[in-house]
Amino acid sequence: MRKKIFLQLSPIMFIFLLAILAVTGYFIFCIYELFAFKLAEEGAVGWVRFVLLLLFIAGLIYLFIRMAIGGVIFDKTEIRVPRNWGYKITKETRYTRIRYDQIKSISIDAVDGKSYRAEPYIVYKEYSGEKKYVNVYYYTKRQIIRMIDMAVERAAMHGNIINIKNGKNLYGNYLKRYE
Repeated sequence: MRKKIFLQLSPIMFIFLLAILAVTGYFIFCIYELFAFKLAEEGAVGWVRFVLLLLFIAGLIYLFIRMAIGGVIFDKTEIRVPRNWGYKITKETRYTRIRYDQIKSISIDAVDGKSYRAEPYIVYKEYSGEKKYVNVYYYTKRQIIRMIDMAVERAAMHGNIINIKNGKNLYGNYLKRYE
């Protein structure tokens, strides 16, 4: 049983986002070049250009690290959601640990958070009665279904049988309720 990590965006979306950032960075650089030659000397322009390039690269690195850390991790004995790097107001998922042998049931619900929209969460109800929420707003339909199926499968490996048909059925019921 290997560790499986689900990232918040699919690889195709990740490449698309990178392309958008590159085009935006180039556009900003072109605007800068247009005004820089008229306002500054050549020596100062070189340093400003270098600093802007460093800021752009630092922003890309931060974006990649934030997306890589913000995933859902299916480990050998538990499901973990690392701490979110966002501001306290914008955090959508808190640090969560869910042991496979403690899961009583799984459902998908739309939960009103701090944002303007209700967001979908996978809700893991434990035998102790506690509910643990994992935000899946930024995940694809296929990723959500695979997360549910993997949780049921790994719970069964730990001797915990969860009574749901499959992730596709659970996701379909969620869509019928909220759309």
